[in-house]
Amino acid sequence: MVKKGERIKNGYRLNELGVYIYGRRSVTVDGCAPIRDYTSERVIFDTGKKQLFLIISGKNLTVRLAGENVSEVRGLIRCVKYSEDLSDV
Repeated sequence: MVKKGERIKNGYRLNELGVYIYGRRSVTVDGCAPIRDYTSERVIFDTGKKQLFLIISGKNLTVRLAGENVSEVRGLIRCVKYSEDLSDV
């Protein structure tokens, strides 16, 4: 069993988010990331880290849950970024 904070072989912690971008049409977020805000133009995920958010912006965005801790955002993806401040979004 891996202890909290312990790193696995490839250097990543077990509680880090996996963000997988498939072209300009799909982004998969793997890990515990609750949705903080959702519109057809922008989806904001809370990363669990203090004041750090994952922001996906685009056009005609939809969110689908693909599992307990997996979300899939589809539509025309224009930008995927991490931000510490939501005032610039």
